[in-house]
Amino acid sequence: MFLLRRGRLLVVLALSALLGADIYFHLWPEIQIRLSCDCEDPAPRVEKTTRPGTTATHYSGSKLQHLFSHHLYQAPATKSPAQDLLLNAHETIRSHRKRVTSFNRRHRSQHMDQNRTSTPVDARIDFQTPWLQFHLGISKEALYPRLSPAVDQLLEEMGNLTVIGADYSPDEKALNGECDCSQIVKPSGTHLKLVLRFQDFGKAMFKPMRQKRNEETPEDFFYFVDFQRHNAEIAAFHLDR
Repeated sequence: MFLLRRGRLLVVLALSALLGADIYFHLWPEIQIRLSCDCEDPAPRVEKTTRPGTTATHYSGSKLQHLFSHHLYQAPATKSPAQDLLLNAHETIRSHRKRVTSFNRRHRSQHMDQNRTSTPVDARIDFQTPWLQFHLGISKEALYPRLSPAVDQLLEEMGNLTVIGADYSPDEKALNGECDCSQIVKPSGTHLKLVLRFQDFGKAMFKPMRQKRNEETPEDFFYFVDFQRHNAEIAAFHLDR
């Protein structure tokens, strides 16, 4: 009889521990968010509908908006101390000013050598441009702060800025034997990549879309030369965020 009562007690204690863990790790964070949040816009509403053999989730907003509404993405913004930053602001700005002058001189010289009749577009640098602010925010703790406004501004400007130059990436040149880039980058990949230069002297990597999202890899494809999908790069960016 004593053993039976002792067994019941152990079961009750185990269930109580599971209930306490569930409350602590799942319910309590949600309660904290609701108590501390005074924002006007509520979190996106999620509806789940189940049919025989299928489960579908419908979001009132975008899936990315729903992800960023999670409390793990609501960490307060902190500014890294100067000693933790990778670059010195004054030295970086002075270096970029010299590089812009050199680039414009070389660009105009190439323009004249090719006998072009159009007016060359010079690069100009604004020291408040998002890509420069992004670089100046790199610290030993992270590549960029979680709530950095420079990231969203970069995404916006990359779709609107004027492109004044394009060239193969260093690993593309190495694969083509155009330069010895072994000290810079390891040649890799099977996909064309171009480096675009914007008018504000920022640069971006351009990777054209070769396959549709739902296109499957042929069965006879060698594993190491599989498709390098453009949406995988986009997913990697959001996963990094």
